[in-house]
Amino acid sequence: MVMDDDEAAELVLAQTAHLLNNRGDREAAQLLTEVDHLEFERTDDSFTTSSNWHEYFYAAVLHVEEHLEVVP
Repeated sequence: MVMDDDEAAELVLAQTAHLLNNRGDREAAQLLTEVDHLEFERTDDSFTTSSNWHEYFYAAVLHVEEHLEVVP
């Protein structure tokens, strides 16, 4: 079964919330329910495999409603 990015994002959020809840961090798990959507963005970091294949790292970016955003 192949997942699209939206399905993968949903799975990442659900599994992370479950893990945090099981570890007793219910507040963090609850905060994940406030995430509007999640995107995967390619970073500038990468590595080359032994077969000379270039792989990039991706970052998960959480999007939340404006009233929840942290302003630096």
